[in-house]
Amino acid sequence: MSYYKAIQYNKNSGIIWYNREILLGKLKQYEEALESYNQALKIDPYDSRAWNNRGLVLESLQRHDEAFKSYQKATAIAQRTTQISFTLQTIAKRRNLECLG
Repeated sequence: MSYYKAIQYNKNSGIIWYNREILLGKLKQYEEALESYNQALKIDPYDSRAWNNRGLVLESLQRHDEAFKSYQKATAIAQRTTQISFTLQTIAKRRNLECLG
């Protein structure tokens, strides 16, 4: 079953949107992946993985300020998990922005 069919079957499943966005990102279809992340986050706005991956997609689209905000949100939700905090610090250093600490 394709993700499009799965979404038609259950468009309120965050995991379907999340898996679709991962596939689209790997295919470098970043605009479509971003739409899927946004949809997944409407369903579950507390999914730190989706916020983090949304940041990765935004980075690929050269939308650095938006990416930074997504990483901040992911970090806040995940209570500063090691991987997300490291990513945020790396982006902050690149962008000369202050990190959450």
